[in-house]
Amino acid sequence: MYRGVTTFKCTECQQIFEADFYDCDNHWHAIPPLCPNCGRLRTMPMLLADDEGQRHDYLHIWEECERIAKEKEEKRLKSEAKWLANEEKQRKIREKIRKRKAKK
Repeated sequence: MYRGVTTFKCTECQQIFEADFYDCDNHWHAIPPLCPNCGRLRTMPMLLADDEGQRHDYLHIWEECERIAKEKEEKRLKSEAKWLANEEKQRKIREKIRKRKAKK
């Protein structure tokens, strides 16, 4: 659910930035936006950034988001590899057709 714009802090590079605040399943834990400086997901609302208990809660969220992102990237790469393989097959078929036409 969209909650508005809030200030986030990256726990990796310490960058402070504003981003849209979307909560996770109606809990007040934000879905972490990517850090504009380092591109990492390890961000959390600035108000909670210094609370070790909240950081521990966010550790689970970060791991889950990173797992999902990794799965999506693997799926994309598999799809791309399949597309490239099909392109190669189509190229070989076109080459065979050209050779047959050239023989006639």
